[in-house]
Amino acid sequence: MEVPQIRYFDSLAVTRRTWPKLENHRLTSLGEYFGIVYTANDALEDSRTCGRLVALAAEKWNVTDVDGLLAACGICKLDCLENHFLKLPTCKKRIEP
Repeated sequence: MEVPQIRYFDSLAVTRRTWPKLENHRLTSLGEYFGIVYTANDALEDSRTCGRLVALAAEKWNVTDVDGLLAACGICKLDCLENHFLKLPTCKKRIEP
């Protein structure tokens, strides 16, 4: 069976770089801060909340796609092959909000 190529990024890294002055970046805390109704420990809720936070980060950085958001946050993209989850490196160039 062929292993699919998976592209991903870390939404926690995006939130940390977008709102660095927040006390913490737990989903429950971010949900409360941004008024997102969130039920903890539910995979669908986790995904929905992460998606909303990524959308809010894109709005803050004034970007319209994932590549623009990652560039604004200074996060490089990596492709993940064969389920080897690799840590995202930090890019040298970062756009200020």
